[in-house]
Amino acid sequence: MIDYQDGEYHFYGEVADLGGQSRKGGAGGQGNLNFSIIKASGETYTQARDDLNRKSSRPVYLGALKVLIFTDRLAFQDVEEYLNRSRTQRNTRKSLKIITSADEPEDLLKAELDNASSVGLAIDNIQDNLMKEGSSFFVDIGDLLEALAVKKVGFLIPAMGVVDSHITLTGYTVFENGKKVGFIPQDQRRGVVFFLNPHGSFHYEVILNSNRYELDVTLNNKKITTMYADEELMIQIQMGFKAVLNYASTAQPVTIGDREALQRLLEEAVLQDIVQALDTSQKEYALDYLGIYRYFRAQHTGGDAITVLFIRQLTDRALLSECILKPLIARAAAGKTPPAEELLDRVLYVDHCALDDNPDAIDAYLLDGYTVLLGPWGGRYIVSDIKKIESKSIDSPELQYTLRGARDCFIENLDTNLSLIRYRIKDPRLKIAMLETGKRTRTSVAVVYIEDIANPGIVKDILQRIAKIRIDGIVESGELQKQILNSKWSLFPQTGIVERSDMACGALLEGKVIILVEGSGLGLIAPKVFHEFLISCDDIYDNKYLALLTKGLRFIALFLSITLGALYIAIISFHHDTLPSEYILTLAAMRANVPFNAFTGIVQLEIIVEIIRESLLRIPKKIGGAIGILGAIIIGQAAMASGMYSPLLLIIVSTELLASFMIPDYTLMNPFRILKVLMILLSAVFGLIGFTLGLCLIVTVIVSSNSFGVAYAAPSAPFNREDFLGKLFPDKSISPKRPNFLKTTDQTRIESDERKQ
Repeated sequence: MIDYQDGEYHFYGEVADLGGQSRKGGAGGQGNLNFSIIKASGETYTQARDDLNRKSSRPVYLGALKVLIFTDRLAFQDVEEYLNRSRTQRNTRKSLKIITSADEPEDLLKAELDNASSVGLAIDNIQDNLMKEGSSFFVDIGDLLEALAVKKVGFLIPAMGVVDSHITLTGYTVFENGKKVGFIPQDQRRGVVFFLNPHGSFHYEVILNSNRYELDVTLNNKKITTMYADEELMIQIQMGFKAVLNYASTAQPVTIGDREALQRLLEEAVLQDIVQALDTSQKEYALDYLGIYRYFRAQHTGGDAITVLFIRQLTDRALLSECILKPLIARAAAGKTPPAEELLDRVLYVDHCALDDNPDAIDAYLLDGYTVLLGPWGGRYIVSDIKKIESKSIDSPELQYTLRGARDCFIENLDTNLSLIRYRIKDPRLKIAMLETGKRTRTSVAVVYIEDIANPGIVKDILQRIAKIRIDGIVESGELQKQILNSKWSLFPQTGIVERSDMACGALLEGKVIILVEGSGLGLIAPKVFHEFLISCDDIYDNKYLALLTKGLRFIALFLSITLGALYIAIISFHHDTLPSEYILTLAAMRANVPFNAFTGIVQLEIIVEIIRESLLRIPKKIGGAIGILGAIIIGQAAMASGMYSPLLLIIVSTELLASFMIPDYTLMNPFRILKVLMILLSAVFGLIGFTLGLCLIVTVIVSSNSFGVAYAAPSAPFNREDFLGKLFPDKSISPKRPNFLKTTDQTRIESDERKQ
């Protein structure tokens, strides 16, 4: 319950102790719950809510509320602010019961309860019973917000109070612009309920020929239409009812004449209730709280109809009501249909509105979430952007987690991702080229670059490659990545992935291009050379000497991840004589009882390791780590105990696996998993010659490749001393210029007189 008194908001909360719930159920299946009353206050809603959380044993989750009560004092003050706070939680509050009460909070909380554990549950049961009977209606917060968005449209909230020590429905409170302006007593509610409950039902009593007849009248159907006649808005209301005779005080059978007379009298009684509800709404309060505005057809007097087209799931309905429907309704009485230009400039409250005359593009606009207005404008129509796409909130990075750096990452919403970049780079020369790809998905793709830094040739090449894509759909950046490769048979990635906004901004300042795809939480960096796949954000933010050490470790780990197993096979199978004699004896002792040769053992363990690796990717994250560690320990211990594999072989395979995890970008780790198989096969067939041949082949492929015209092995091949030092020490004080291999327009990123000596 929320009250407003002496300039402060007062919260009265009934909080259930779920731990003390009895198994013996009470009314409504709630069980015997223990409830405690918590009182809190504050000058604002936020302060009162914080005070409530401090006084309760656990935070009170608003979405878990069953009943919300506004006191009359708060209703006269304003409830709009609180309702607006609930705007984003509409889906979790569709079952929330909202009522008002003229009683003091303490009096309401002390009322006698009928088969309920608390006042809230008692009200909940009363509301449910009234709805089942059809003698009241349910109030949805979303409907109240919609009514607040349109002028002269009020709303009703059921009112309850203590009568004869019991809580009961007393009527309905009338609101305008979020404030109480009147009250409809419960004995005048029948016509109101017929408007607001599609299954409204009431008990009627009719006197005919001194006999009393009792009937149950239920609403069967309702149709409301609006039209213009003689420059006036006309509302036509049609309702169909079903009546069931329950009791007659006469013992005589009901004749056909009696039935016709009863029907006539009953129609008059029902019509009187409906007319009374309309008169109260239109004359006494001049408010449309009966919901007739929902059937209004936006049409200008003496003019042509304006048709509003939109897809409900893709449109922000609150903005639609506030920024389009409300202005159109307000303009309806002003005269004939205005020109499209006038609507754009003076009527519609939407920042992104435009005129179009291509009839074939209407479907595309609607499917993209736009709202289209059709009118008598010579084949032209208005397109407005009030789309609303549900997406998750910004979260911490998962693939590119580091000890330092930003904790925000890209999500599936393209506008949010672009805002993260603009938040960090406040440069007017930051350019965003928007493209559309995919014949059926029509996916938006953003190519982001800094105009006076990025190489224009690279930007043009990327834009052309994306524009040439001919495919049904692109739903993730990985599909786009494969479509813009230099060669479809390329093994190594030519674009990097980026999940973190700070890494994306760093790449832009380096002269790179960022590609973002609508619906994907991973962006692409282009171009990207081999050395950069081994750079982490920690290298940039931490001490440069530590960065040099960790980068060296990554190169060593990369080398070990593809060579350890192959080198072991080559030496054991072909060149064991190259080892010192004491090592040979130790190896011989370890392998004395091993049933498999080196090649078979390596292959078997590599298969087991890959199975474990893939399994960890498919199981839930919270249990994946524990299962992975447990599985590795059990399998390793069992392999050792069985004598099927030597301890050295287990060490080699485990070291290869751990070494592969040191690669910061998993898109480079995957190709080397494939190359490891190639190295093992070559070493098993040709020994050290095959091992050397495999290394030479890998180096040749890397050196001969390029990424959007940039040498893949740069700055090592071709060698450039400044660029090499820049990659070795990612410190702007050591490397004040941008990489030469990118051929950026602006090479200088730090002035010489600002360099630290």
